[in-house]
Amino acid sequence: MPRFIHHAYALAFGGYLRRPVQQDFEARACCVLPSVGGRAASRSEGFRLTDPASGRILIACDSAESSIATSQDGQGERRTVLRAVVRGLNVLDVLRVDEVIAALTVVHRTNRTVSMDTGGSRFAGLKLEGKPLEIKLDHALGRDASDYAEFRRKHPELPESNGVTRHSLAQHPSLKFDPWEPGYVDVSDFGRVYFCEWWAAPNRQGLIMLRLRLGSPAEGEIEVGALEADGHDYP
Repeated sequence: MPRFIHHAYALAFGGYLRRPVQQDFEARACCVLPSVGGRAASRSEGFRLTDPASGRILIACDSAESSIATSQDGQGERRTVLRAVVRGLNVLDVLRVDEVIAALTVVHRTNRTVSMDTGGSRFAGLKLEGKPLEIKLDHALGRDASDYAEFRRKHPELPESNGVTRHSLAQHPSLKFDPWEPGYVDVSDFGRVYFCEWWAAPNRQGLIMLRLRLGSPAEGEIEVGALEADGHDYP
């Protein structure tokens, strides 16, 4: 009987600041699945980082958690479910989110076909500069990429490098979509915010719900709600 090799990771929050303080954040609520499958989970309580000079909030969140679980039915179908959640996120009082949920389900069937679904990924209470921002996700694009060869035939316009397609699942009229910089918005005196960065390859997908490239007055990068999964028979 061939051995099935699992591969999956989930990260709720991570990154660094270089201004106004030097701070490399310990990755919070991250977990990795053993190659044999099973379960993994991690949880982190809230944290708060302030500017020592002004007392202004730099980054804060109420809680963070992640989980990965595998299962197998009687017919040999293998399912991997990944989830990362961050609640009460506040970055410089400019970007606030009540809840960020990243979700990915991968099913490997006995006929060696794969289905992948980002359904369940969403933002709740997202505000940018005090204004609500309703970001929708194109979950159908992720499902289409389950059959990667057919997906590439349907979407030759999406950039591909080394067999990996990179795009954004985010949908909003204010977002910019450059070929290798999709789904972002620039915010004055804050930086660039990337929404729902997504990549796909044969039998593999990944998703980052939020990535912040802070410029001024704070400088650094932050990643929120990151998942990736694949799997294959061996040999």
